[in-house]
Amino acid sequence: MAYAELSLSNEIAALVPRGASAAACVIVEGDEFSLTSTEASGFETCIVKVRRASGAARALARDLFAQRGLERPSICKARSGDPVWPAGFRGSISHDDQVAAVAVIADDRAGGIGIDVEPDKPISAEVAALVATPDELQEAGRLGLSARQVFSVKEAVFKAVYPCDRMMLD
Repeated sequence: MAYAELSLSNEIAALVPRGASAAACVIVEGDEFSLTSTEASGFETCIVKVRRASGAARALARDLFAQRGLERPSICKARSGDPVWPAGFRGSISHDDQVAAVAVIADDRAGGIGIDVEPDKPISAEVAALVATPDELQEAGRLGLSARQVFSVKEAVFKAVYPCDRMMLD
């Protein structure tokens, strides 16, 4: 693991609650081959870019389980697109075109966990209006947060909550 990746992984790991594990990596050519055979079946129709990012993220997830002294499970994709975590665990996967990140936690430690990775680029006003109310965007601006950062926070919350109740958030 390169120094930049180690630094990124350490920064991500520092953000998760006690009892959780998290890591991040730079996505590289060949990561698409990191999918196990059972994982790969869920990505057969996906373009290489998606398989590559998913392979990088799932390899990270398997590493996190190994660091806990557990077997390196396949993290398959449900019909809904959600990752299927081993019994007794919750997790979250995120990636953009360059970085993959994963967080996992035991069920007895938390009801859910969410993580999101977004490029450091502005989003359009139209997309911002879909993501947040005018009041939320105004408050975010006052706090020095961009609309993209608001989206990322909301996406992480959704990833933590949705597997628990399968309800879409407004």
